Amino acid sequence: MSGVWLFKQNGVVRRVESPGSDSFQGSARRKILVHVTSNEVVTSYDMLERILSSLGWERYYDDPDMLQFHKRSSVHLISLPKDFNKFKSMHMYDIVVKNRNMFEVRDLVLKLKTRRKTMSGVWVFKQNGVVQLVDSPTSDSFQGSARRKVLVHVPTNEVVTSYYMLERILLSLGWERYYDDPDLLQFHKRLTMHLISLPKDFNKFKSMHMFDIVVKNRHMFEVRDM
Repeated sequence: MSGVWLFKQNGVVRRVESPGSDSFQGSARRKILVHVTSNEVVTSYDMLERILSSLGWERYYDDPDMLQFHKRSSVHLISLPKDFNKFKSMHMYDIVVKNRNMFEVRDLVLKLKTRRKTMSGVWVFKQNGVVQLVDSPTSDSFQGSARRKVLVHVPTNEVVTSYYMLERILLSLGWERYYDDPDLLQFHKRLTMHLISLPKDFNKFKSMHMFDIVVKNRHMFEVRDM
Protein backbone atom coordinates (compact mmCIF):
# COMPACT_ATOMS: atom_id res chain seq x y z
CA MET A 1 0.00 0.00 0.00
CA SER A 2 1.13 3.54 -0.75
CA GLY A 3 -0.20 6.92 0.27
CA VAL A 4 -0.53 8.76 3.54
CA TRP A 5 -2.75 8.41 6.59
CA LEU A 6 -5.19 11.27 7.25
CA PHE A 7 -6.44 11.79 10.79
CA LYS A 8 -9.83 13.52 10.52
CA GLN A 9 -11.67 15.67 13.08
CA ASN A 10 -14.34 13.04 13.60
CA GLY A 11 -11.80 10.46 14.72
CA VAL A 12 -11.60 8.65 11.38
CA VAL A 13 -8.21 7.50 10.15
CA ARG A 14 -8.16 7.05 6.38
CA ARG A 15 -5.41 6.22 3.88
CA VAL A 16 -5.33 8.58 0.88
CA GLU A 17 -3.72 6.90 -2.13
CA SER A 18 -3.20 10.03 -4.24
CA PRO A 19 -3.54 13.00 -1.91
CA GLY A 20 -4.16 16.38 -3.51
CA SER A 21 -3.92 19.80 -1.97
CA ASP A 22 -7.55 19.57 -0.80
CA SER A 23 -6.69 16.52 1.27
CA PHE A 24 -4.35 18.55 3.45
CA GLN A 25 -6.46 21.63 4.18
CA GLY A 26 -6.25 22.14 7.93
CA SER A 27 -3.65 19.36 8.17
CA ALA A 28 -0.10 19.14 9.43
CA ARG A 29 2.62 16.71 8.51
CA ARG A 30 5.06 15.27 10.97
CA LYS A 31 7.90 12.84 10.60
CA ILE A 32 7.89 9.35 12.08
CA LEU A 33 10.68 6.79 12.33
CA VAL A 34 9.79 3.35 10.97
CA HIS A 35 11.66 0.10 11.60
CA VAL A 36 11.75 -1.38 8.08
CA THR A 37 12.04 -5.06 9.03
CA SER A 38 8.87 -5.08 11.13
CA ASN A 39 7.21 -2.02 9.50
CA GLU A 40 6.55 -0.68 13.01
CA VAL A 41 6.52 2.99 13.93
CA VAL A 42 8.95 3.79 16.75
CA THR A 43 6.65 5.16 19.44
CA SER A 44 8.97 5.21 22.47
CA TYR A 45 12.61 5.17 23.48
CA ASP A 46 12.08 1.79 25.11
CA MET A 47 11.04 0.38 21.74
CA LEU A 48 13.92 2.14 19.97
CA GLU A 49 16.46 0.84 22.48
CA ARG A 50 15.28 -2.75 22.00
CA ILE A 51 15.72 -2.46 18.24
CA LEU A 52 19.11 -0.77 18.47
CA SER A 53 20.32 -3.39 20.97
CA SER A 54 19.37 -6.13 18.51
CA LEU A 55 21.51 -4.32 15.91
CA GLY A 56 24.58 -4.28 18.15
CA TRP A 57 24.23 -0.85 19.74
CA GLU A 58 24.94 -0.33 23.44
CA ARG A 59 23.95 2.39 25.88
CA TYR A 60 26.65 5.03 26.30
CA TYR A 61 26.78 7.16 29.43
CA ASP A 62 29.16 9.97 28.52
CA ASP A 63 26.56 12.76 28.77
CA PRO A 64 23.95 12.51 31.58
CA ASP A 65 21.69 14.96 29.75
CA MET A 66 21.42 12.80 26.63
CA LEU A 67 20.28 9.31 25.71
CA GLN A 68 23.24 7.88 23.83
CA PHE A 69 24.12 4.68 22.00
CA HIS A 70 27.50 3.48 20.75
CA LYS A 71 28.33 0.67 18.36
CA ARG A 72 31.44 -1.34 19.04
CA SER A 73 34.07 -1.53 16.29
CA SER A 74 32.88 1.82 14.97
CA VAL A 75 33.11 5.52 15.80
CA HIS A 76 29.36 6.00 15.49
CA LEU A 77 27.49 7.61 18.36
CA ILE A 78 23.76 8.28 18.46
CA SER A 79 22.82 11.15 20.78
CA LEU A 80 19.16 11.85 21.55
CA PRO A 81 17.28 14.20 23.89
CA LYS A 82 16.13 12.38 27.02
CA ASP A 83 12.54 13.53 26.48
CA PHE A 84 10.93 11.51 23.66
CA ASN A 85 8.68 14.49 22.89
CA LYS A 86 11.83 16.29 21.74
CA PHE A 87 12.77 13.47 19.38
CA LYS A 88 12.85 15.33 16.05
CA SER A 89 13.43 14.48 12.40
CA MET A 90 17.13 15.38 12.62
CA HIS A 91 17.56 12.63 15.22
CA MET A 92 15.59 10.20 13.06
CA TYR A 93 17.75 10.85 10.01
CA ASP A 94 20.88 10.38 12.11
CA ILE A 95 19.61 6.92 13.09
CA VAL A 96 18.76 6.12 9.46
CA VAL A 97 22.24 7.08 8.22
CA LYS A 98 23.96 5.00 10.90
CA ASN A 99 21.73 1.95 10.32
CA ARG A 100 21.53 1.45 6.57
CA ASN A 101 18.37 -0.26 5.31
CA MET A 102 17.02 -0.75 8.86
CA PHE A 103 15.03 2.46 9.37
CA GLU A 104 13.08 4.96 7.28
CA VAL A 105 11.69 8.41 8.01
CA ARG A 106 8.15 8.79 6.71
CA ASP A 107 5.43 11.43 6.70
CA LEU A 108 2.36 11.23 8.92
CA VAL A 109 -0.46 13.63 8.10
CA LEU A 110 -2.49 14.92 11.04
CA LYS A 111 -5.86 16.53 10.46
CA LEU A 112 -6.00 19.65 12.62
CA LYS A 113 -9.04 20.37 14.76
CA THR A 114 -10.84 23.69 14.37
CA ARG A 115 -11.77 23.59 18.02
CA ARG A 116 -10.47 21.78 21.04
CA LYS A 117 -12.36 18.62 21.80
CA THR A 118 -11.57 15.68 24.02
CA MET A 119 -11.95 12.42 22.11
CA SER A 120 -13.12 9.34 23.95
CA GLY A 121 -14.89 6.17 23.00
CA VAL A 122 -14.13 2.93 21.22
CA TRP A 123 -12.16 2.46 18.01
CA VAL A 124 -14.22 0.48 15.50
CA PHE A 125 -12.39 -1.25 12.64
CA LYS A 126 -14.67 -1.26 9.58
CA GLN A 127 -14.58 -3.72 6.69
CA ASN A 128 -13.65 -0.98 4.20
CA GLY A 129 -10.39 -0.27 6.02
CA VAL A 130 -11.60 2.81 7.90
CA VAL A 131 -10.91 3.11 11.62
CA GLN A 132 -13.55 5.21 13.38
CA LEU A 133 -13.80 6.49 16.95
CA VAL A 134 -17.33 5.98 18.29
CA ASP A 135 -18.08 8.38 21.16
CA SER A 136 -21.07 6.51 22.59
CA PRO A 137 -20.89 3.01 21.20
CA THR A 138 -24.06 0.92 21.01
CA SER A 139 -24.67 -2.49 19.53
CA ASP A 140 -25.38 -0.78 16.19
CA SER A 141 -21.87 0.68 16.20
CA PHE A 142 -20.40 -2.79 15.88
CA GLN A 143 -22.55 -4.09 13.04
CA GLY A 144 -20.15 -5.48 10.47
CA SER A 145 -17.34 -5.12 13.02
CA ALA A 146 -15.74 -7.56 15.40
CA ARG A 147 -13.80 -7.04 18.56
CA ARG A 148 -10.54 -8.85 18.69
CA LYS A 149 -7.99 -9.56 21.37
CA VAL A 150 -4.58 -7.92 21.35
CA LEU A 151 -1.49 -8.67 23.42
CA VAL A 152 -0.07 -5.61 25.15
CA HIS A 153 3.41 -5.25 26.64
CA VAL A 154 2.59 -3.56 29.96
CA PRO A 155 5.85 -1.61 30.64
CA THR A 156 5.67 0.18 27.27
CA ASN A 157 1.89 -0.09 26.70
CA GLU A 158 2.64 -1.25 23.14
CA VAL A 159 0.47 -3.68 21.24
CA VAL A 160 2.42 -6.69 19.96
CA THR A 161 1.96 -6.45 16.20
CA SER A 162 4.47 -9.04 14.96
CA TYR A 163 6.50 -12.04 16.04
CA TYR A 164 9.62 -9.97 15.48
CA MET A 165 8.44 -7.54 18.14
CA LEU A 166 7.31 -10.34 20.47
CA GLU A 167 10.64 -12.14 20.19
CA ARG A 168 12.57 -8.99 21.11
CA ILE A 169 10.49 -8.56 24.25
CA LEU A 170 10.70 -12.23 25.26
CA LEU A 171 14.48 -12.28 24.77
CA SER A 172 14.77 -9.26 27.07
CA LEU A 173 12.83 -11.26 29.68
CA GLY A 174 15.22 -14.19 29.56
CA TRP A 175 13.45 -16.41 27.03
CA GLU A 176 15.38 -18.22 24.30
CA ARG A 177 14.34 -19.69 20.97
CA TYR A 178 13.63 -23.41 21.17
CA TYR A 179 13.83 -25.60 18.08
CA ASP A 180 12.12 -28.83 19.13
CA ASP A 181 9.24 -28.60 16.63
CA PRO A 182 9.95 -27.16 13.14
CA ASP A 183 6.25 -26.41 12.65
CA LEU A 184 6.06 -24.08 15.65
CA LEU A 185 7.70 -20.92 16.94
CA GLN A 186 8.86 -21.86 20.42
CA PHE A 187 10.55 -20.17 23.36
CA HIS A 188 12.01 -21.72 26.50
CA LYS A 189 13.06 -20.06 29.74
CA ARG A 190 16.14 -21.42 31.44
CA LEU A 191 15.81 -22.88 34.94
CA THR A 192 12.08 -23.40 34.37
CA MET A 193 9.86 -25.95 32.67
CA HIS A 194 7.97 -23.23 30.81
CA LEU A 195 7.65 -23.52 27.05
CA ILE A 196 5.77 -21.11 24.80
CA SER A 197 4.57 -22.70 21.56
CA LEU A 198 3.07 -20.52 18.83
CA PRO A 199 1.89 -21.07 15.25
CA LYS A 200 4.52 -19.93 12.77
CA ASP A 201 1.99 -17.73 10.96
CA PHE A 202 1.30 -14.57 13.00
CA ASN A 203 -2.21 -14.43 11.48
CA LYS A 204 -2.95 -17.61 13.46
CA PHE A 205 -1.79 -16.03 16.72
CA LYS A 206 -4.97 -16.32 18.81
CA SER A 207 -6.13 -15.30 22.27
CA MET A 208 -5.26 -18.71 23.74
CA HIS A 209 -1.62 -18.10 22.78
CA MET A 210 -1.77 -14.60 24.25
CA PHE A 211 -3.12 -15.82 27.59
CA ASP A 212 -0.41 -18.49 27.71
CA ILE A 213 2.22 -15.74 27.37
CA VAL A 214 0.50 -13.67 30.06
CA VAL A 215 0.43 -16.57 32.54
CA LYS A 216 4.13 -17.32 31.98
CA ASN A 217 5.20 -13.66 32.24
CA ARG A 218 3.42 -12.22 35.26
CA HIS A 219 2.79 -8.46 35.15
CA MET A 220 4.59 -8.09 31.81
CA PHE A 221 1.72 -8.66 29.37
CA GLU A 222 -2.03 -8.14 29.23
CA VAL A 223 -4.71 -9.30 26.82
CA ARG A 224 -7.10 -6.49 25.91
CA ASP A 225 -10.08 -5.97 23.64
CA MET A 226 -9.72 -3.84 20.52
